[in-house]
Amino acid sequence: MILMHRFIVHNGYDVLKLPLGPGRIFFQLVMQGGGKIGVVIIFFISAWFFLDKEQTVKSKLRRVCIMERELLF
Repeated sequence: MILMHRFIVHNGYDVLKLPLGPGRIFFQLVMQGGGKIGVVIIFFISAWFFLDKEQTVKSKLRRVCIMERELLF
């Protein structure tokens, strides 16, 4: 859904120049609107997995170290 949204919004072709019809409605409603829905779904899935296990200071520091290594390398 996010890839479809990026294809429509960040493409060099302007969808608004299409004549009003089923193709333009599909591009604007389904493909362009689906990206925002996809981001919300990914956020909720990520939050679910973060909140699923017990949180301790040690586990949080370990997660920070892992994320820092991933960013640096």
